[in-house]
Amino acid sequence: SWGVPRSRNRRTRAAEARNTRQRSVLGMLRRPHVIFPLMAALTARAAAGSTSTGACFSFAASTLPASTRWRGTTSSCAAAALSSRAFRTERGQFSAPLFSPHRLPAAPATGGLARFAMSSAQGARPDGNGVSRMIVVGGGPAGFMCAVEAARAARAAGTPLEVIILEATSKVLGKVKISGGGRCNVLHDETKGAKLISEGYPRGDKPLLSAFSRFGPVQTADWFRAEGVVLKTEGDGRMFPVTDSSDTIIEALCRAADGVGVKVRTGQRVDSVSKSEGRFHLSTSNREKDKGAYECDFLMLSPGSSRLAFQWAATLGHKVEPGVPSLFTFTCSDPVLQGLAGVSVQDAEVSLPFKVRGRKKTLRERGPVLVTHSGVSGPAVLRLSAFGAREMHEVKYSAKMTVNWLPDIDRGEAGATEQLESMKKVFAAKQIGGSSGPTLGLPRRIFQALVESTGIELDAKWVNVRAADIRKLAARLVRSELDISGKGAFKEEFVTAGGVKLEGVEMKTMESKEVPGLFFAGEVLDVDGITGGYNLQAAWTTGWNAGRAIAAAAAHLEASHTAAS
Repeated sequence: SWGVPRSRNRRTRAAEARNTRQRSVLGMLRRPHVIFPLMAALTARAAAGSTSTGACFSFAASTLPASTRWRGTTSSCAAAALSSRAFRTERGQFSAPLFSPHRLPAAPATGGLARFAMSSAQGARPDGNGVSRMIVVGGGPAGFMCAVEAARAARAAGTPLEVIILEATSKVLGKVKISGGGRCNVLHDETKGAKLISEGYPRGDKPLLSAFSRFGPVQTADWFRAEGVVLKTEGDGRMFPVTDSSDTIIEALCRAADGVGVKVRTGQRVDSVSKSEGRFHLSTSNREKDKGAYECDFLMLSPGSSRLAFQWAATLGHKVEPGVPSLFTFTCSDPVLQGLAGVSVQDAEVSLPFKVRGRKKTLRERGPVLVTHSGVSGPAVLRLSAFGAREMHEVKYSAKMTVNWLPDIDRGEAGATEQLESMKKVFAAKQIGGSSGPTLGLPRRIFQALVESTGIELDAKWVNVRAADIRKLAARLVRSELDISGKGAFKEEFVTAGGVKLEGVEMKTMESKEVPGLFFAGEVLDVDGITGGYNLQAAWTTGWNAGRAIAAAAAHLEASHTAAS
């Protein structure tokens, strides 16, 4: 066969065959679609003990031009696969030394794909069906995006790849269902650049930049539009389907998966994961305690912040950051907040002081603050909880939070005092807590609560308020201290800070640096974002990048097995 293209015309095909036979050996070796099958055949013969053939193979390898590319990657990738000392064929495993790697021409490194090609050349698929298999553990947003893109890219390249999603629960995409209160906050403002979006990640901001450059908010929005989803952007940057229903997103993902032949199996809990002889081995069980087993060439771990997944990653050689809650509300029973549930301030600054490794550190966030029945919430509080997730966990969610209800006032307490003194002159005859008096832009109930907390009577007239009380009120307005005694759940998003440390993951492909063929995406990674679509964006981005990388690796695996046969 030697790379001769097929033709519908028998005479033309015969002429092409004659021309091929007349070509010089050196000319053939410089053709990528010829060199790899030839190298594989010679390698197998050399491994079987043919010294002369081995010498020929060394010559063939040394003639490869450094710039040669095959299926979008440098020749060094496939050559690395063929240089493995353990080379399995259908007849068994050879362990004889092959050609020396130093004889290969210099070529740019190909990262994770080259590492995978080298390991995958060690064994042919034992199922013998000629189809690579990829298993996704976790039917969440990252897992679905990865599965769809891997299957789609493999199909486009003509690479046989079986894709299976294993979901432990009875339904897939559970977090998508509840995201945004059931509306599904798909992503955050697509018009923002990757650098600006990355600032919404307390952990993983810089490492995500390379992944965003390939599939960021713009590409994500386009992807969903291509699947028939019409999106809208709200004033705060959050993007939703115009239907305001998470079912729209779930249906789009399921349609896409079905369209490329992804197999979804629910009620399949993965109990253990291991790797041997170049393949991953998974044991599973269902609610009836029935046991099952799977094998695959590629494994995607995207089960969310699962302790079991963290254990698998650690067993396979990865470092894992212990998980702690992120994106939570603050429990507070301060008297000033009593009776104010449901009242919100559109612009306030909240801050938390900590002592980290002996050094003082203050976290600050600004935005809307909502008073709840149990304490405080709102975007500013949730962002503060995300950036201070580990610090709050260390102090057992007991801290003193400072609220500046008037962050636009210059010079803090002094500036607030001046404004109150001016109001005292203008509204001298009015009651300070009256229904028609000034409140400096605050909700009247909040202003009245702060007035009462300083000991001033609400029916007192401005002209009778003492200067000392004015200063005390000014201090309360720009520096209210609230005792935080715990945390509450944020029902629209459940996020964990922690996971597989990014230092062990190639962020361009989401492949493990420790275990070739192992990929991570979504919350299993030590990446988490603030509220507003950031966490789903991380899931789409890491899943897409991993899916494309797996499809490329599957093509290399298919080529190596084709070359070996």
